[in-house]
Amino acid sequence: MVTNQINEIYIASAYKPHLEKIKKFILERKLRKTVKTLTIRSDCESFGDALREVAEHKVLDNDFVVVRGDIITNIDLKPAIE
Repeated sequence: MVTNQINEIYIASAYKPHLEKIKKFILERKLRKTVKTLTIRSDCESFGDALREVAEHKVLDNDFVVVRGDIITNIDLKPAIE
């Protein structure tokens, strides 16, 4: 059974000042989630490159959902999680 509960949020970016601003925004909204930032190489040319960079940090050991940062949406992630 899928619980649809997000336990951690990882934010990956090549630009560290943006990471800190985004993390602060999430924490100020009191979403009660663990927010972790990951700095990735600035020469990533694709979404796949960025995912490989995140994998090198060895932080993902369970199912995960990836969402691009330049998308603003209220999409229901339940079907993707199931």
